[in-house]
Parts: sequence; C-alpha cells; structure tokens
Amino acid sequence: MKSILKKSVLALVLIVFGLTFASCQKDSDKQDGLKKPNKIEYDGGSKDGSENIKPVDPNKETTNKAIEEKIKEVLSIIGDDYTIYITHDSKEVLTFLFNKQEGFFQSVSSNKMLGMYDDNEEEHLWIYKTKNLQKKYIHKKQINIYDKNGKYSQKIIDAFLKIDTKRPVEKD
Repeated sequence: MKSILKKSVLALVLIVFGLTFASCQKDSDKQDGLKKPNKIEYDGGSKDGSENIKPVDPNKETTNKAIEEKIKEVLSIIGDDYTIYITHDSKEVLTFLFNKQEGFFQSVSSNKMLGMYDDNEEEHLWIYKTKNLQKKYIHKKQINIYDKNGKYSQKIIDAFLKIDTKRPVEKD
C-alpha cells in the first residue's frame, strides 16, 4: 500500500513540476521577446500556417513590380502583333521570347533558325512579327517566370529587365 501511495505522490509531483516548468518557459519566451510569426513576417506554405514556414523574400515584391513595369514598357512598344526576343540558352538550344498573347515562352530552336541575329543588338531593339515566328516554333512551352523553381525563370527575368526600351525599334 505504501508503494502505491509513493508512486502516486511521485507521479503527482512530476505532473506539477512539468506544468510549472512549461509555465516558466512561456514566461521566459515572453521576456525574451519571442512571439508567434505573423503573416507580414512569414509566408506560410501549409494550410494552417504552422508547418513549412518560410521567410518572405523582401526583394520579391520589388522584383515583381519591376517586371510588371517592364512588361508595360515592352507592350507599349511591341503592341498586339509583335514578339520580342529576350535571351537564349545555347547549351539547351532554347530561345526565350515574349508577346502579349502568349506571355513568356521558350522554343527549341536557335536564334539563327528564327532569323534572330546579334548584329546591331546594341543599337536596335529587335521585334518580330508574331504570325511569322509562330510557324518556326519547335516544342513551344509557356514559362511562368514567377515560379522560383522554374529552370530558366531567373535567367529570363534578368535578361527581360535588362531590355533597353529606349533604343530605336527595328521590326522584322
């Protein structure tokens, strides 16, 4: 009987100690200024927001604004009927382009196949009649440049933001 009583008292002491320790830890966290992350500080990836919490990239919003502004500038130049060459990846033999109807996309081809040459690239901004280029696309694929896991997203963003819309436009 004494054994059962000792075990009960020991269990009760452990429970009280555990609760006291948890309470002290909460008080300590408050004193240290620790708090739950809020939506402004973190961009949660799960439904309830408690798992997979990722810090928000402060440059993401700035980059998205810069892209939106550049899209407006480019669209004011190319209009509805033209496509602009962005960049290429010679290892993959891919050309990256942009137009109003299709957005950002890639085509398996070379610049030479599409009639895009680097000649005078510094002097002129080359745009191409969309209906003429569409016949030459091979395995065209849309690209979501906002997808940070996209293989070419960052390369396209960097090249697109570097397009100098102040150069004279050369239509082909």
